[in-house]
Amino acid sequence: MKLDSNTLALASEAREVGFFAQLARTDAGLGLALPGAILAEGKDAARFLHSQVTNEVEALEPGKGNFSARVTRQGQLLHFFSLHRLPVAPGTTDQFLLLLERGQIADLIAAFDDFLFSDDVNFTDVSEQYQWTALQGPDVDAVIAACSPVTQNDLGYWATYNARKIEIAADTSSLVIARTLPGDTGFLIATPAISPSAAHNRAAPPAPPTKAPGTQLPT
Repeated sequence: MKLDSNTLALASEAREVGFFAQLARTDAGLGLALPGAILAEGKDAARFLHSQVTNEVEALEPGKGNFSARVTRQGQLLHFFSLHRLPVAPGTTDQFLLLLERGQIADLIAAFDDFLFSDDVNFTDVSEQYQWTALQGPDVDAVIAACSPVTQNDLGYWATYNARKIEIAADTSSLVIARTLPGDTGFLIATPAISPSAAHNRAAPPAPPTKAPGTQLPT
Protein backbone atom coordinates (compact mmCIF):
# COMPACT_ATOMS: atom_id res chain seq x y z
CA MET A 1 0.00 0.00 0.00
CA LYS A 2 1.39 3.38 -1.00
CA LEU A 3 0.83 6.22 1.48
CA ASP A 4 -0.01 9.70 0.24
CA SER A 5 2.08 12.73 1.19
CA ASN A 6 -0.40 13.99 3.79
CA THR A 7 -0.37 10.65 5.62
CA LEU A 8 3.43 10.54 5.55
CA ALA A 9 3.62 14.10 6.90
CA LEU A 10 1.20 13.26 9.73
CA ALA A 11 3.18 10.12 10.58
CA SER A 12 6.42 12.10 10.63
CA GLU A 13 4.95 14.72 12.97
CA ALA A 14 3.60 12.05 15.32
CA ARG A 15 7.02 10.40 15.32
CA GLU A 16 8.66 13.68 16.37
CA VAL A 17 6.23 14.90 19.04
CA GLY A 18 4.63 11.64 20.15
CA PHE A 19 0.98 10.75 20.50
CA PHE A 20 -1.68 10.20 23.13
CA ALA A 21 -4.49 7.79 22.34
CA GLN A 22 -7.17 5.83 24.11
CA LEU A 23 -6.90 2.20 23.08
CA ALA A 24 -9.74 0.10 21.69
CA ARG A 25 -12.42 -1.28 24.00
CA THR A 26 -13.93 -3.53 21.34
CA ASP A 27 -12.89 -6.85 19.87
CA ALA A 28 -11.60 -5.00 16.80
CA GLY A 29 -8.24 -4.26 18.43
CA LEU A 30 -5.16 -6.41 17.82
CA GLY A 31 -2.09 -6.86 19.99
CA LEU A 32 -1.72 -4.09 22.56
CA ALA A 33 -4.27 -1.98 20.69
CA LEU A 34 -6.58 -4.05 22.89
CA PRO A 35 -4.48 -4.70 26.01
CA GLY A 36 -5.23 -7.74 28.09
CA ALA A 37 -4.25 -7.89 31.75
CA ILE A 38 -4.04 -10.73 34.25
CA LEU A 39 -3.70 -9.96 37.95
CA ALA A 40 -1.79 -12.62 39.87
CA GLU A 41 -1.91 -12.34 43.65
CA GLY A 42 -1.30 -14.49 46.71
CA LYS A 43 1.54 -15.34 49.08
CA ASP A 44 2.90 -17.93 46.62
CA ALA A 45 2.48 -15.78 43.50
CA ALA A 46 6.17 -14.88 43.08
CA ARG A 47 7.41 -18.43 43.59
CA PHE A 48 4.77 -19.97 41.34
CA LEU A 49 5.29 -17.51 38.47
CA HIS A 50 9.06 -17.90 38.78
CA SER A 51 8.64 -21.64 38.17
CA GLN A 52 6.40 -21.13 35.14
CA VAL A 53 7.96 -18.37 33.03
CA THR A 54 11.29 -17.75 31.35
CA ASN A 55 12.43 -14.57 33.10
CA GLU A 56 13.18 -13.54 36.67
CA VAL A 57 10.21 -13.05 39.00
CA GLU A 58 11.20 -13.61 42.63
CA ALA A 59 14.02 -11.04 42.53
CA LEU A 60 11.89 -8.30 40.97
CA GLU A 61 11.42 -5.35 43.30
CA PRO A 62 7.97 -3.72 43.56
CA GLY A 63 7.52 -1.41 40.60
CA LYS A 64 9.93 -3.38 38.38
CA GLY A 65 9.12 -5.71 35.49
CA ASN A 66 10.45 -7.54 32.45
CA PHE A 67 9.42 -9.34 29.29
CA SER A 68 8.77 -13.03 29.73
CA ALA A 69 7.18 -16.10 28.18
CA ARG A 70 5.90 -19.62 28.69
CA VAL A 71 7.55 -22.34 26.63
CA THR A 72 7.29 -26.09 26.21
CA ARG A 73 9.94 -28.48 27.54
CA GLN A 74 11.44 -28.31 24.06
CA GLY A 75 11.60 -24.50 24.17
CA GLN A 76 8.70 -23.83 21.82
CA LEU A 77 6.95 -20.54 22.52
CA LEU A 78 3.45 -20.80 24.02
CA HIS A 79 2.70 -17.31 25.37
CA PHE A 80 4.67 -14.09 25.67
CA PHE A 81 3.85 -11.09 27.84
CA SER A 82 5.33 -8.36 30.00
CA LEU A 83 5.26 -9.09 33.73
CA HIS A 84 5.17 -6.33 36.34
CA ARG A 85 5.50 -6.58 40.12
CA LEU A 86 3.06 -3.95 41.33
CA PRO A 87 3.88 -1.43 44.04
CA VAL A 88 1.74 -2.33 47.06
CA ALA A 89 1.47 -1.14 50.66
CA PRO A 90 3.81 -2.81 53.18
CA GLY A 91 2.34 -6.02 54.54
CA THR A 92 0.06 -6.41 51.51
CA THR A 93 0.01 -9.64 49.49
CA ASP A 94 2.27 -9.56 46.41
CA GLN A 95 0.57 -8.61 43.15
CA PHE A 96 1.79 -9.09 39.60
CA LEU A 97 0.27 -7.78 36.38
CA LEU A 98 0.78 -9.64 33.11
CA LEU A 99 0.11 -7.68 29.90
CA LEU A 100 -0.60 -9.56 26.67
CA GLU A 101 -3.06 -9.80 23.80
CA ARG A 102 -6.56 -10.04 25.18
CA GLY A 103 -7.39 -13.06 23.06
CA GLN A 104 -4.69 -15.06 24.89
CA ILE A 105 -5.97 -14.35 28.41
CA ALA A 106 -8.24 -17.36 28.94
CA ASP A 107 -5.68 -19.79 27.52
CA LEU A 108 -2.86 -18.48 29.72
CA ILE A 109 -4.96 -18.54 32.91
CA ALA A 110 -6.04 -22.11 32.12
CA ALA A 111 -2.42 -23.11 31.55
CA PHE A 112 -1.37 -21.69 34.92
CA ASP A 113 -4.35 -23.35 36.65
CA ASP A 114 -3.22 -26.74 35.30
CA PHE A 115 -0.07 -26.48 37.42
CA LEU A 116 -1.72 -25.17 40.59
CA PHE A 117 -1.94 -27.62 43.48
CA SER A 118 -1.77 -26.20 47.00
CA ASP A 119 -0.25 -22.88 45.89
CA ASP A 120 -1.84 -19.73 47.30
CA VAL A 121 -2.15 -17.74 44.07
CA ASN A 122 -5.16 -16.48 42.12
CA PHE A 123 -5.33 -15.34 38.51
CA THR A 124 -7.99 -12.82 37.43
CA ASP A 125 -8.70 -11.24 34.07
CA VAL A 126 -8.79 -7.51 34.91
CA SER A 127 -8.69 -6.19 31.34
CA GLU A 128 -12.15 -4.62 31.52
CA GLN A 129 -11.47 -2.96 34.86
CA TYR A 130 -9.32 -0.31 33.19
CA GLN A 131 -9.45 2.26 30.44
CA TRP A 132 -6.16 1.86 28.58
CA THR A 133 -4.27 4.81 27.13
CA ALA A 134 -1.02 4.92 25.16
CA LEU A 135 1.37 7.83 25.59
CA GLN A 136 4.24 7.31 23.16
CA GLY A 137 7.01 9.42 21.63
CA PRO A 138 10.52 10.83 22.12
CA ASP A 139 9.58 13.44 24.77
CA VAL A 140 6.72 11.81 26.66
CA ASP A 141 8.92 11.07 29.68
CA ALA A 142 8.75 14.80 30.47
CA VAL A 143 4.94 14.60 30.45
CA ILE A 144 4.97 11.73 32.93
CA ALA A 145 7.60 13.48 35.05
CA ALA A 146 5.30 16.52 35.30
CA CYS A 147 2.54 14.27 36.71
CA SER A 148 4.80 12.46 39.15
CA PRO A 149 6.72 13.34 42.30
CA VAL A 150 9.67 11.61 40.66
CA THR A 151 11.90 14.27 39.11
CA GLN A 152 12.67 14.26 35.41
CA ASN A 153 16.31 13.54 36.25
CA ASP A 154 15.27 10.30 37.95
CA LEU A 155 14.12 8.64 34.76
CA GLY A 156 16.06 5.52 35.70
CA TYR A 157 12.93 4.68 37.66
CA TRP A 158 11.17 4.56 34.31
CA ALA A 159 13.31 1.81 32.85
CA THR A 160 11.27 -0.28 30.43
CA TYR A 161 8.59 -2.40 32.15
CA ASN A 162 8.71 -0.41 35.40
CA ALA A 163 5.36 0.56 36.89
CA ARG A 164 4.21 3.32 39.24
CA LYS A 165 0.86 4.51 40.56
CA ILE A 166 0.27 8.20 39.84
CA GLU A 167 -2.75 10.37 40.59
CA ILE A 168 -3.12 11.92 37.14
CA ALA A 169 -6.76 12.89 37.64
CA ALA A 170 -8.39 13.88 40.92
CA ASP A 171 -9.76 10.94 42.89
CA THR A 172 -8.22 8.44 40.48
CA SER A 173 -4.90 6.64 40.86
CA SER A 174 -3.66 5.37 37.49
CA LEU A 175 -1.10 2.65 36.95
CA VAL A 176 1.59 3.95 34.59
CA ILE A 177 3.75 1.27 32.95
CA ALA A 178 6.86 2.02 30.91
CA ARG A 179 6.01 0.00 27.82
CA THR A 180 6.93 1.11 24.32
CA LEU A 181 4.70 0.36 21.34
CA PRO A 182 6.44 1.99 18.32
CA GLY A 183 10.01 1.78 19.66
CA ASP A 184 10.39 5.22 21.25
CA THR A 185 9.96 6.01 24.93
CA GLY A 186 6.40 5.15 25.82
CA PHE A 187 3.90 4.38 28.54
CA LEU A 188 0.68 2.45 28.93
CA ILE A 189 -1.68 4.11 31.38
CA ALA A 190 -4.31 1.97 33.09
CA THR A 191 -7.04 4.09 34.67
CA PRO A 192 -9.88 2.46 36.62
CA ALA A 193 -12.97 2.34 34.41
CA ILE A 194 -15.00 3.77 37.30
CA SER A 195 -13.47 6.20 39.79
CA PRO A 196 -13.85 5.41 43.52
CA SER A 197 -16.26 8.30 44.05
CA ALA A 198 -18.36 7.33 41.02
CA ALA A 199 -18.53 3.75 42.21
CA HIS A 200 -19.61 4.97 45.65
CA ASN A 201 -22.26 7.27 44.19
CA ARG A 202 -23.55 4.47 41.95
CA ALA A 203 -23.88 2.11 44.91
CA ALA A 204 -25.37 4.65 47.34
CA PRO A 205 -29.19 4.67 47.61
CA PRO A 206 -30.95 7.90 46.66
CA ALA A 207 -31.39 10.37 49.49
CA PRO A 208 -34.94 10.50 50.89
CA PRO A 209 -36.96 13.61 49.98
CA THR A 210 -36.87 16.38 52.51
CA LYS A 211 -39.89 18.34 53.67
CA ALA A 212 -39.59 22.08 53.37
CA PRO A 213 -41.33 24.16 56.04
CA GLY A 214 -45.02 24.65 55.30
CA THR A 215 -45.19 21.92 52.60
CA GLN A 216 -46.63 18.44 52.56
CA LEU A 217 -44.81 15.52 50.91
CA PRO A 218 -46.85 13.54 48.31
CA THR A 219 -48.17 10.18 49.47
